[in-house]
Amino acid sequence: SPLAGDDRLGEDAGLVDGSELTVVVSPSHLLVATTWDGTARVFEATTGESVQEFRGHADLVCSAAFTPGRMQLVTTSHDCTAKIWETFSGRCKGTLEGHTAKVVSAAFSPDGVHIITASWDRTAKLWLAASCRCVYTLQGHVGSLTSASFSMDGQSVLTSSMDETAKIWKSDRGLKCEHTLEGHMRPVRSAVFSPDDMYVL
Repeated sequence: SPLAGDDRLGEDAGLVDGSELTVVVSPSHLLVATTWDGTARVFEATTGESVQEFRGHADLVCSAAFTPGRMQLVTTSHDCTAKIWETFSGRCKGTLEGHTAKVVSAAFSPDGVHIITASWDRTAKLWLAASCRCVYTLQGHVGSLTSASFSMDGQSVLTSSMDETAKIWKSDRGLKCEHTLEGHMRPVRSAVFSPDDMYVL
């Protein structure tokens, strides 16, 4: 890829010394970069060309994720919100409000209907993407959450936390915690399901 080892991406994203850049690549050769300046940008991965910029958060943007069809993306911020954007127009479609601390992770469900967010307020929240309405709050961690994601079949949610655990929540149990994954001696910064949903990393 032309972007591999290419410092120009940081320059194109408008980074200054001391800024942090997080990059998420989609299967369709788009990537989204989030920075501490409160913005996110989508790039064409094969050329490095900037496609769209997203402005609207009041604090640094720490994560971003595309819908399965890449027509929308969700960003999270230290301003305690997440925002849904149209990928190519840059229009903000809605703001997910309700967390009381930094929102550090968000992901769309495989069908694009729901969004799961993770926050330093020790909760994860399940939202309807179309209406930006919170339909469920996942409570059980005793430390700040660091990530949240869906299983590939969309039936489970996986969260990780500074409390040294990860948790699996099942939708057929009303998103109640089914398993707590213990054994780490330090904060768990992220967790993901395997493509067949048989394992957790």
